[in-house]
Amino acid sequence: MTTFDGPGGKELLDALILTAYLLAAGFAMILLAAYHIHLKRRLAEAKLRLADAAFDSSAHGMMIVNAAGKIMRVNAAFSSMTRYPAHDAIGAEARFFASPRHDPTFFERLFRTIETHGHWEGELWAVRRTGEEDLYHMTVSAVRDRDGHAANYTLSFIDITERRVAEQRIRHLAHHDMVTDLPNRALLAERTESAIEHARRDGRPLALMLADLDRFKDVNDSLGHAVGDELLRRSARRLLATLRGADVIGRQGGDEFVVLLPDLADTEDAAHVATKLIEAMRRPFELGTRELLVSCSIGIALYPQNGEDFATLMRNADTAMYAAKAAGRNCCRFHSADMNRRANERLELEGDLRRALHSSGLSIMLQPQVLLASGALSGMEALARWTHPERGAVSPVQFIPVAEDCGLIVPLGEWVLREACRVRAGWLAAGLGEAPMAVNVSAVQFRDPEFINMVKRALADFALPPALLELEVTESVIMAGFEQVKGTFDELGRMGLRLSIDDFGTGYSSLSYLKRLPVDKLKIDRSFVIELPEDAESRAIAEAVVGLARGLDMQVIAEGVETRAQADFLRDSGCQGAQGYLFAKPLSAADFAARYVAAPDSPLQRTA
Repeated sequence: MTTFDGPGGKELLDALILTAYLLAAGFAMILLAAYHIHLKRRLAEAKLRLADAAFDSSAHGMMIVNAAGKIMRVNAAFSSMTRYPAHDAIGAEARFFASPRHDPTFFERLFRTIETHGHWEGELWAVRRTGEEDLYHMTVSAVRDRDGHAANYTLSFIDITERRVAEQRIRHLAHHDMVTDLPNRALLAERTESAIEHARRDGRPLALMLADLDRFKDVNDSLGHAVGDELLRRSARRLLATLRGADVIGRQGGDEFVVLLPDLADTEDAAHVATKLIEAMRRPFELGTRELLVSCSIGIALYPQNGEDFATLMRNADTAMYAAKAAGRNCCRFHSADMNRRANERLELEGDLRRALHSSGLSIMLQPQVLLASGALSGMEALARWTHPERGAVSPVQFIPVAEDCGLIVPLGEWVLREACRVRAGWLAAGLGEAPMAVNVSAVQFRDPEFINMVKRALADFALPPALLELEVTESVIMAGFEQVKGTFDELGRMGLRLSIDDFGTGYSSLSYLKRLPVDKLKIDRSFVIELPEDAESRAIAEAVVGLARGLDMQVIAEGVETRAQADFLRDSGCQGAQGYLFAKPLSAADFAARYVAAPDSPLQRTA
């Protein structure tokens, strides 16, 4: 039996023990290495499973393409976006669903970028299986082998079609008018400044024109904003169709269109274009069952004579446009220095009118209305007058349009109504019988939600019986949302007021509407009276209105009667009443009272 007591025995034992330890340690190392290899493999498999899950469940479309450009794998999002199932896509060329709008050079640049930088990012159009085109934001990355060559490519993309459409829509809305889809003021300014640069370089003139629809406010106020907007759209199309391809038309708001005429041969070209636009606008507009006649007034500013930038040209074109309106509308005017003076005067007039409404500068004049058969006083019409401390008497032809443009027509109308009620109530106490006081009501005023309450307050404040107040509205008012208008007419009728249609035959007549309203009187417009009895058409119109009024059991009165021949024809045609210079000019309240109130024996005291 071997022992370790002899010589060298201890050394042998130590060697055996060391060997045992080394064998145990080596085995442990082998086990540890094996464990780490196993753990590493498990982690790699877990990472692969995670990558697969991420690939398959990603909301982005995913593709893996080999170096030959063949699709190796796609995810569910790819199929959802492109409508191509995986079995149709795998093995196909990666470009098979790219849009033909991308030419071969596009892909050459794409792959050149990948080779240089390892990836490419950008927008790419692709075709769905259904044939629709979508825009994708795509990222392409190269997967390189050990030698640094691109072995595969990964493609990730999202559909940005809706976002791009929304962005384009926002950009479009920022530069275009929402009603007509024409360029707005911002885009017009940009294009005008660009055209000015070209004109400056080439030494050729250009023109900026401001075209304003005449009396569009009446259409908008009487027929409603829906009709007004449609008229604007129709007008825009008609104006655009009249211009050259190089010309630019836009809308800066309201009823104003701006026209840029670049590269003119001479300034007379601008006048020629303006004339064509005016002629185009004269043709009737068919809006449903309505036929509207609309004209336009055009102001023209020239570069470089009237300004060298957009703002200056616009300001001067605006001044010229107001000059065209002052000249009778339906015409064009070039800008001149004298127009600047008149524009400043208009601004001053607006400020003075605002102050006059809060002072004693306004008054009313009264024009008698008489019965043609007897000459008896049948009523009176209140007319607004303004005496300026420096200008003297300002014509209503001047200040009424200013009031309409600057928003003063409602307070002005209320002031006239209250003053008329005050004066008429005073004459009632003085013994003037049943002749009513007629007051004009603007379309804007009539549509005011507070209009009826305002009338009630005026009657109550001056204790005036409703039967002594007659409200005159133009026939265009009744076309503005008929049911609402009818409700207002009915309420005023129940209150006991008299209602008349002013300027009958000049607007948008609708007999079917007229017969449903509690109207007491029709007024024949002076434009039909002035040529009586010589003009056959005027005779026919006057007789037709009289016959219509008789058939609807309404009274009829003619305005602007100046000659005995006119009065005789109207009386013989069956017209009951008249007003005009033949009988009396508008009188101050004091003169009217002296003539008709303080003379109890006068035949004019007899009322209808």
